[in-house]
Amino acid sequence: MVRSRFRLVYLLSLFILLMIHSMTVYANGPSWELHLESENPGFRNPDERIVEINSRLNDFYSTDSLPDPSVLTVMTWNIKYFGGSASDDRQVGNVIEVLKRIKPDIVAIQEIVSDDVLDEIVAEIPAYGALYATYITQSQKLAFLFNKEVLKVVIATSIDQVDSTLRADANLLDDLKYYAAGRLPYFVQFDLSKGNTIGSLSTINIHAKANTGDRQQSYYRRLNMANVLYETILRNEDTWEHSILLGDYNDDLDVSIYNELSTPYLSFLTNETYFWPVTFPLTTSGLTSMPSYNDVIDHIIATRSMEDFSFIREGDVSVHRPDSYIQNY
Repeated sequence: MVRSRFRLVYLLSLFILLMIHSMTVYANGPSWELHLESENPGFRNPDERIVEINSRLNDFYSTDSLPDPSVLTVMTWNIKYFGGSASDDRQVGNVIEVLKRIKPDIVAIQEIVSDDVLDEIVAEIPAYGALYATYITQSQKLAFLFNKEVLKVVIATSIDQVDSTLRADANLLDDLKYYAAGRLPYFVQFDLSKGNTIGSLSTINIHAKANTGDRQQSYYRRLNMANVLYETILRNEDTWEHSILLGDYNDDLDVSIYNELSTPYLSFLTNETYFWPVTFPLTTSGLTSMPSYNDVIDHIIATRSMEDFSFIREGDVSVHRPDSYIQNY
């Protein structure tokens, strides 16, 4: 069996691309390629960032030719207090400009505080549908945008509603809420039909506890949340076989940002048979997912079923600056 390749393109701390060539996603299905992208789009707050996965069938293409009609693009983006009092028309306009340029099919958003901004985006880009995690009671919520032409929402809910163990164990559920700072992960499963690719894709959007306040306690909350999610995904491997855990991890994958302890996500990294830390090469390259920080704290971990027959080719690195197309960056 011939192994194919994936291509990693790091674009400074502003824009990261990971390209995975001819990746077999479904047992009897076609090949995919993933493309990972991380960006700070130049808003006034330096905490805003994107991480994107992109999958496609064709050969490597430059950013100028994005998107390809056979590409599925999945993005995760923390936009600090998006839709809150600090938001303005320029922030929303910049988000829309980035989305129009990249044209992602799925956008997992963290730290959104009002669904009004989703309405503005959908009004400007009608191809998108929007999902907003109303079950979260605190101000910082989770959301999705998705391309209605190629994706049909099967389930969109808090993760406990799709896992019988979490539903049955009130104490475990309460613990997970605490570990996740009140932001239970947002589970969305899609039926995908794009190009020759047809199948089910499960996405889990997370916003882990920040490294603030009692930082030791914050670390253990991230650790405990990660361990609960690890067990939850394994329990549901039959129905969540092709899964992506993406979002604001608020920690790195090599060592923790807290006192260089073991990464809170170590359980995922040690199970190399089942899980694939897609963004780990960014960490080991000494990169960052936000200009005001020294580490990659926004990450993507996928199930190994999405990585079969692919590998990273050394030297696929380039630089992209959003300020080259966003005025007053």
